[in-house]
Amino acid sequence: MTTSGVEELSMRLLEAFYDLARGKLQAPVSKEDAVREAGLDAASTEPEVALRYLLNGEYVEAAKESSGESSDQTNEVYGITVPRMDKVRQKREL
Repeated sequence: MTTSGVEELSMRLLEAFYDLARGKLQAPVSKEDAVREAGLDAASTEPEVALRYLLNGEYVEAAKESSGESSDQTNEVYGITVPRMDKVRQKREL
């Protein structure tokens, strides 16, 4: 996968986080839901590569789940960072 391909997948995933968070900063969104919303193949390496790109670029950060439900299963939850929210909004305005 080329760098531009990774960036494109990552931006799709970032937009999915944005949509699911309803544009709210640092609102917790599960990785699983964002991957499904972005239309990425959960069985491939695409979601992991795209998420790593977003984490390394500080687009998203780990968040605490606000549902209050306790579970033995670890659910990866992330929120869009303050500095990167504008990037999503600008992309949407184009």
